[in-house]
Amino acid sequence: MATNLIAFAGMVIGAVTLLFLIRYVRATKQIAKAAVEQAEAGRKLVTVANDQLEGLSKPVVVVDGIETGSGNFFLIPLRNIGTGSALVISGSVTEKTGLGSGRKLQFASSIPFLEQGGDRKVARVYPIPLGFAAGTVECTYFSTSGAHYLSTSTFEAGSLVGFAAQVYSDKKGAGGNVE
Repeated sequence: MATNLIAFAGMVIGAVTLLFLIRYVRATKQIAKAAVEQAEAGRKLVTVANDQLEGLSKPVVVVDGIETGSGNFFLIPLRNIGTGSALVISGSVTEKTGLGSGRKLQFASSIPFLEQGGDRKVARVYPIPLGFAAGTVECTYFSTSGAHYLSTSTFEAGSLVGFAAQVYSDKKGAGGNVE
């Protein structure tokens, strides 16, 4: 009889332990689910913060005219009118001829950076387009967050007549207009 009582007590203890184990597993699943939801919410907050940072530090590089230099080149004064630094600025000049677009000349070198409000006259293009008065200047550059921008300045009769800037590609590879 004593052995039956001990066996019964062992079975009751085992059943109670099993019930607590089941409750523990269910609680652990709920904690794991909450942790995943919290991590996802944190990731979304980081994405929003990065987008806000990009909105606060958008570079916009414009061409301030075209100046003839000495020798067989000319200078393209660039100015950053945006709210953030422009990095690795490169570009090209496409001359407009009477028959449409003419030759496309790349900048002789890129500019490592152009701070907010900064300007530089270092974008030399070879050789000098004879009588350059009309055409486009395209500049590509990066923001500090890694978004890739393209700005296009259009000239007619030596004066700036048009400007457009757009996100060439963001960190995800999508493009769009700069707002």
